[in-house]
Amino acid sequence: MIKSMTGFGTTKFNSVSQTYNIDIKAINSKNLDIIQKLPSELKDKEMDIRVILNNLLLRGKVDISITAEIQQNQSFMFNEQIVENNFYRLKTWIEDRHLNISDADILGLTFKTPDIFTHTKEETMSDEDWQLLRQAIIKACELLNMNRESEGTALEQDFRLRIDLIIKYLQNIEDIENNRHDLIKNKLLKQLSALEVDYDKNRFEQELIFYLEKLDFTEEKTLFLFYRNIIHRNRVASW
Repeated sequence: MIKSMTGFGTTKFNSVSQTYNIDIKAINSKNLDIIQKLPSELKDKEMDIRVILNNLLLRGKVDISITAEIQQNQSFMFNEQIVENNFYRLKTWIEDRHLNISDADILGLTFKTPDIFTHTKEETMSDEDWQLLRQAIIKACELLNMNRESEGTALEQDFRLRIDLIIKYLQNIEDIENNRHDLIKNKLLKQLSALEVDYDKNRFEQELIFYLEKLDFTEEKTLFLFYRNIIHRNRVASW
């Protein structure tokens, strides 16, 4: 079975406090090149995730992104000190420039600054949640491989069509290939005769041989038929 190296797989996992979205994408690469984007609580699982991807995906440039969404029923910490500092800094800056902005609008701007609300969460994931997340990552890899197989089936059909066309055209070429050298030689002699100049016939034969060798593709035909037979045998064996 032919597999494409490009594909994607997406799944999610719901823990008690968070929803984890797993997105895996793969593109062409000779080796396995893994790029991980993980939340802080999964940093210690980076090697475990790499092992999973290595066992299931084998090749390609793989980009795995795991993002955490906090559940709506989770509580947040409100940092009053940051709000107060930012509010008065903004208010002073506005007053220095004599801008007419109300305190309510300044407070609204203050709440848009980062790090005002913080969510308390575990520094590391529990073993139970990790096992469930691990299964979700495996599921995303399986979906990616299904996508690869689907693209690979289309590629195989295209390969078969083009191989059959090459075989057909090779048979047509063989009918005229034997006369090809004579036709080229006669064409060149005719052009030389039209110039009405003396030329070294030995040198002409040497250059002609060199020229015809450049046009010869016997080696390419032999290699093509050799690999075509290998592909055919492997396909029959897979059946």
